[in-house]
Amino acid sequence: MKPITPINNNGAIQLKFAVIGHCYSFNPVKGGQYSDKTDLAKAQMVATQIQNDILADNFDSTLVKYKPRIPVSPSKEAVLPQVVYVETLLEVWDAWIASLNMSEASKANHPKVIRRMISKAAPSTTSTEWFVSQDISANTFNPRLGYLKSCSKWALGKNLIEVNLFENIKSRKQTKPEIKPFTLNEMKLILKEFEYRFDRIGSISRGNRKKEGKQGRRNIVK
Repeated sequence: MKPITPINNNGAIQLKFAVIGHCYSFNPVKGGQYSDKTDLAKAQMVATQIQNDILADNFDSTLVKYKPRIPVSPSKEAVLPQVVYVETLLEVWDAWIASLNMSEASKANHPKVIRRMISKAAPSTTSTEWFVSQDISANTFNPRLGYLKSCSKWALGKNLIEVNLFENIKSRKQTKPEIKPFTLNEMKLILKEFEYRFDRIGSISRGNRKKEGKQGRRNIVK
């Protein structure tokens, strides 16, 4: 399936895609401008939701589910809008990456791997166990944790999530690798050489003592 991403439609944002031969096109953010990073991030969230719904066979062909909703107040009194937090971390991640305008080369490093991890685990925005339980080295864990902290901090500032749980996760300590100057085979060869030299030294020493003993007996006879 071709990824669904926001495109520039004369300055406005447009989502354009096809489902079972039927083409769809609309602006997921009311009055949203492509040059506005916040609008673009919101559009990317909608694009991710559509793509996930298509894969789950839960796509709303009426697009009502994805179009911006206009709050209707039952009275003339001012009503504060209810904050609706994003449920999946994948939606938040895609929106954050879209807001950074990263090059494809930059995305190919940690961001690509982290997105694959998130997509596989499918965690909510309130779950961190999927990441903490990863059996990876500190050199790999710590940079990825930094990305997730930055993403969650951004999402918290945009009222997309209620709390940044990654902020409390500590970096892993880097352990120094044990340095072994010799392999097991090399150590065996060294020990064998020591034994050989020790035996030779012992043989020479015993030979010298025998010569000294014979010489001493000759002196006594004389």
